[in-house]
Amino acid sequence: MLLTGDSVGQVVEKTKKVFCKHVNYLTSIGMVVNQTKTEVLWVGREKMIDEIELNGNKLKLVDKMKELGIQITGTLCWDEQAEAAINKGRKIACCFRFLRKYLTKDQFLKAALAHFYGAVFYASSIWFDLCKEKFKSLHYRLLRSAC
Repeated sequence: MLLTGDSVGQVVEKTKKVFCKHVNYLTSIGMVVNQTKTEVLWVGREKMIDEIELNGNKLKLVDKMKELGIQITGTLCWDEQAEAAINKGRKIACCFRFLRKYLTKDQFLKAALAHFYGAVFYASSIWFDLCKEKFKSLHYRLLRSAC
């Protein structure tokens, strides 16, 4: 959920209200919220505060977090996600270089499409346009291994 305001205090108050609503709802359906482990991602050029206190618990503000396998930073810079995807791609390509002697070319290409591209370009519709220069040769390495 994205909360905005005219001042830091206004954003903090909105955050507290929304968080209380979420905790109350989750409690009403029988779930437990560990407020000491709850983190809030501050999105903006600079972080104005370090924590938000709520019901005697301090919600930690973080500069980055990983959700559903996507690295999100407070500046919405996608370089960390791109680097993580490139590193994952290199590891998978190394495995496929080993496997190429055991697979036909058709099997290799099917496996590469299923595993390599799915893992490396996961959620790329969000971040790829901003980082595509880093990917110029990555997918060609895997295809060269097939040939």
